[in-house]
Amino acid sequence: KLFPRTGAQPQRLAQTVQRHAVTEIERRLDGLTAQVNKIGASLDTLPQQQAGQRLLDARKQQWRLARVVKDQKLNQLYDAADAAKVQASMSDVGDFVSGLVRADENLFQNMPPVFAKVLKQYGPKEASLTGRSIDPELLAEAVKPSRGPASFKEIHSLWRQTNREWAEATRLGDSQRAAYLSMLKDQLGAKVASFSDSAVGDLLSDFNRFYREKYAPAFKEGIGGRMVARGRFGETMKEEDIVSQFFTPSGIDDFHLVYGSNEQAAQTLKQGVVGLFAQKAVKNGVFDPAGARSFIAQNAETLDKLPDIKIQLTNKATAGEVLLDHAKRLKDRESAFGRGLMGELIKAQRPDQVEAALTRAMTDPRASLALVSLAKTPVQRDQLARTIADYVPKAAEKAGIEPLAFLMENERALRPALSRLGPKHWDNMKIIAEA
Repeated sequence: KLFPRTGAQPQRLAQTVQRHAVTEIERRLDGLTAQVNKIGASLDTLPQQQAGQRLLDARKQQWRLARVVKDQKLNQLYDAADAAKVQASMSDVGDFVSGLVRADENLFQNMPPVFAKVLKQYGPKEASLTGRSIDPELLAEAVKPSRGPASFKEIHSLWRQTNREWAEATRLGDSQRAAYLSMLKDQLGAKVASFSDSAVGDLLSDFNRFYREKYAPAFKEGIGGRMVARGRFGETMKEEDIVSQFFTPSGIDDFHLVYGSNEQAAQTLKQGVVGLFAQKAVKNGVFDPAGARSFIAQNAETLDKLPDIKIQLTNKATAGEVLLDHAKRLKDRESAFGRGLMGELIKAQRPDQVEAALTRAMTDPRASLALVSLAKTPVQRDQLARTIADYVPKAAEKAGIEPLAFLMENERALRPALSRLGPKHWDNMKIIAEA
């Protein structure tokens, strides 16, 4: 028998093994971070596409490791706090929220969910007893807080929820609501900070250090960093591909903690969620109610953390509007990708250089043939044909004529070039121009 006296020793051994495992993963993360920095420093000496892909892959792996360590450290912190019965009174926070709600009728009518939770769990009970003689013990029961001290996990979770709701209110431009939530965020933040002197103070300090110095930077650079990234010629990555990497309840919490009220990141988040919704809710170009319901049901807990987006997706009329906008964005993104590819082919440094090359190719046979000769692969040829087709309406508008008339007027320049890209490109372009 390894542990004949008590069952506590195996539990402590398991905790020790887990801590060592997390330490080892963090060591691997540090090594990967050094690798990312090395790749970043060598960008000027490697082919751009090769270096960029290596850097992107390394940063994704870096973030995934960081997420594993973050989750494990947080679980260790919660478990240790529960084992040591680390608690604090929340009556002061309950009284604070109760006072805000009583003072502002609008806040009472449109209460943030976290306010309602604090009042329900920690606020003073309303004294609804009447009569001349009330039993003192019954009266004390009526006005005392509905719960006793709160655990560290409860308080920390409330702080994270308040952060999320504050970021949402800021994103929606509700300054008054954001101000109230900011007050509660500060109250709960101070409450969390007070645990630094508790039995889990060292674990809390270690978790905060890791989150601040390693997890948040890895989130920004690995996946979240793409939230605000743009190529020289427009957006280069689908929002839903970015958001899918952290579309979980804890991932949305992390997003709000890292990005706060960053408007561009918030917009990318919304577009990414709509893109994920479209993958389920649209089949063969037609809205599929069953697919829409399935997406909302499967992601209910995550969508509850994004109530403004959830409202739009659960209403058929507004869902249709956001899906139409998403379809337009797909077309715009495809156009941006095509211009980016063309920019690489002609070694352009700025979008206006791509514009100038397209303008020349519309009317100059030699310029158009020189342009299409740069496309060496089937993907490059197809994408370049689409980029030229996308530009024809704009060129026709500049010339003051209809797209079909513009095509026929410049057939000498466009037809040979498009035919070189593919046998049907010219005929297809005429059909599109006639539509």
